[in-house]
Amino acid sequence: MSNFDPLIYNKHFITKVKKRGRIRKLFNWIVFGALALQYFQVWTWDGQVLKKESGFIEKSLTKKKPIKSVGMVLTTTNVYFISIGAQTWTVPTDWNNGNNSIECIGGGGGAGPAINYYAGGGAGGGAYAKSVNISMSGTVYLNVSDIAAGDGFTHGGNTWVNFTSNASPGNASQGVLAVGGTKGRGWSGSSAVGGAGGLSSSCFANLVAYSGGHGGTNTNINYSTGSGGGGAAGPNGNGNPGSDTTSSDTWSGFGGDGDAGYGGAGGPGQSSDNWGNPGSFGAEWGSYGSGGGASGARSVDDGTARQGGAGGQYGGGGGGGSGQNGGGGYGNAGLIVITYVPLLPGGMITLLMGI
Repeated sequence: MSNFDPLIYNKHFITKVKKRGRIRKLFNWIVFGALALQYFQVWTWDGQVLKKESGFIEKSLTKKKPIKSVGMVLTTTNVYFISIGAQTWTVPTDWNNGNNSIECIGGGGGAGPAINYYAGGGAGGGAYAKSVNISMSGTVYLNVSDIAAGDGFTHGGNTWVNFTSNASPGNASQGVLAVGGTKGRGWSGSSAVGGAGGLSSSCFANLVAYSGGHGGTNTNINYSTGSGGGGAAGPNGNGNPGSDTTSSDTWSGFGGDGDAGYGGAGGPGQSSDNWGNPGSFGAEWGSYGSGGGASGARSVDDGTARQGGAGGQYGGGGGGGSGQNGGGGYGNAGLIVITYVPLLPGGMITLLMGI
């Protein structure tokens, strides 16, 4: 009589099949994983269209150690505000509270005029302020400082963003604020005093603030040479100062570079009678950046009224005027830059995997 029991046999057979199935599944996952490490998909979102790129990544191996990498590919959205005055902005639906920055540059001051052939002082450049990872929604309020008139009449204006109300913020929790540069002065007593740059200590930001460069002071009683304007501060540091003019100078004062030398160049001083040279435009954000300060005007030979140069975009201070009541140069307006990594639709992430 046979001891074969079909029920026991079937039980052992099913157990073996299950074990083999698990081994095969594990093997398939290992093979799939190895292939997946060589394959990549990149999803990008430009605010309107979701795009996908995919393909195989070439292996990069040495005999001793394979090189593996897993990283994130992040797209950014930049919004620039250059229109002068008060305005509003609606926070987009893809705003990312955990990955954003708000940067402001204050306006450059207007420079001092020449008075009875005594040249004017340069104006200060605007300050820079930056906050990061701001949680906000709905409507936010902004103000971009106006161009500052020359002739020592106007200080550079403040540039700010308020997260909740239409008013200049009172602290860094309410918004971001970069102060403007101070105006240059006309001759008084024995000098024409340059304007101070916008001070970092007067700004509001949760990350960093830098001061604008101060305008040069004129003490030249022998020659009518206006002093240089200060450069605007920027993401890399303080604006550089405009140069002073003294009794031994036959050149007009040079403008200071913006953003610690990373922004627009300062206007070069004049060695012959001419208007002041404008400061160069900054380009830290492509077409936008911290402006250089302007050079002063020169009227040594004929005494003709000549205006100081205009500060560079954005936030550069004006250069001092020269000659018989030559006008001071204009300070340039401020700038706001908002940058964020958009939240992708459906919780999707931008992922790159490679070997």
